[in-house]
Amino acid sequence: MSNSTNNRIYVKHLSLENIRCFSDKQELNFFDTNGSIARWTLILGENGVGKTTLLQSLVRMQPVFNRQSEDQFDQLLPNPVEPELASEGNNAVLQAFARNDATHARVEAQFLFGKFLELDCLDSDGETLATMFKLTLNDKNQIEKVDFEGNLKEYVDYEEPLVLAYGAGRYPVSANLGKYDRHSSTQSLFEDMTELPDTESRLMQLDYSALKDHKNAKLNLRQLKSIIAKVLPDAESENSIQIVGSKSENSSQVEIQVETPYGAVPFGQLSMGHRMVFAWVVDIAWNLLRKFPESEQPFCESAIVLVDEIDLHLHPRWQREIRKLLTECFPNVQFIVTSNSPLMVLDSLDANLAVIRREGDRTVIESEHESVEEWRLDQVITSPWFGFESARHPKIEEKMLRLRRLSQRQNRSLDEQLELDDLDKWLGKLPTAESLKDQQLMDSIRELVEQLQDYSDRQMT
Repeated sequence: MSNSTNNRIYVKHLSLENIRCFSDKQELNFFDTNGSIARWTLILGENGVGKTTLLQSLVRMQPVFNRQSEDQFDQLLPNPVEPELASEGNNAVLQAFARNDATHARVEAQFLFGKFLELDCLDSDGETLATMFKLTLNDKNQIEKVDFEGNLKEYVDYEEPLVLAYGAGRYPVSANLGKYDRHSSTQSLFEDMTELPDTESRLMQLDYSALKDHKNAKLNLRQLKSIIAKVLPDAESENSIQIVGSKSENSSQVEIQVETPYGAVPFGQLSMGHRMVFAWVVDIAWNLLRKFPESEQPFCESAIVLVDEIDLHLHPRWQREIRKLLTECFPNVQFIVTSNSPLMVLDSLDANLAVIRREGDRTVIESEHESVEEWRLDQVITSPWFGFESARHPKIEEKMLRLRRLSQRQNRSLDEQLELDDLDKWLGKLPTAESLKDQQLMDSIRELVEQLQDYSDRQMT
């Protein structure tokens, strides 16, 4: 593993003011309950409240270090660190960050570097830096001034963090060697539909390097296959991931196959969920290998990974497992993700949870929540986070509402009383157990009790 601390950079705080749907200053922290940088931050909220805006802001505010040339070595750089957004030359892109009615807009991000994840980030062992973007507009909504700043106590030769982002419009492609070598690691977060990097060709290149006995190539390939097998539900081990085809560096005659309970399945024939996760997991691994070529454990190095709608195309069981699996595969990666899944909430009780809520013409970020550790899934769904009044079918809710109204009526007619009696019997048969198996057991017990009662009644008569 890399011994240098200058590679470890994580985001700790983000604030926005007059940025798209955010109006007055809103803040998002990335700490867990122990005051450490959280391995996982889960962002919830309805469509259109700004979840993707938060991820895009983090990408554009990542720190870029300006290097001193040899003749500047003894001089203090005016801007030793700037946000990545400072390289943006298109005013339309900059202006798109601001609210339509705003006279100014501001984004600031704070990063912690020189530390591992889940260590107390409030002590003195780590260094904090900040990046800032401020936009001033006139009454015609035109840009008057743009400011970029970076705050660093002293100049240190640190490396930029590895920031990877995957948007909701991402989709995997079949092998096309070399086409995506210059693929931006954050591109899919800013475009509606973006092809993920060529997974099969990347694996083939690693396989070719292993064949040529390049340094650590065999170990890296084997570990990557193990990571893929761990994350995919139907793969059992690294041997489940097979690279089939010609063994030449520039050959496109290659196919990735996954050994499943149904036999060997080519990458292109896997389900969309399998191919999607397969592709961006390989992309994370690929970028770690490129960022840390001398590391003995590149997949244990640091990165910041942003995923919009991480539950996209995933079965509920996979949604509950994906966080644990990715943490095991990439233990020093900080994951910041958005989701619409109550299952992800239940699996993220020890993570950093943020909820974006609409208030009139603005949205607010809420980071303080009551503990839901003992809640059931239906209780999460009916919480303010998701806004459902009931976890039952709407037709069932209509009958329950009718029952409540009849129960509260003082002078019921005979027909209404008969209807109420029928509804009471119906209510008593509604499933209430936590699992189908428990419900079947309760139904059997109820049926037995009714049979015993009938038998007792007959004996008495």
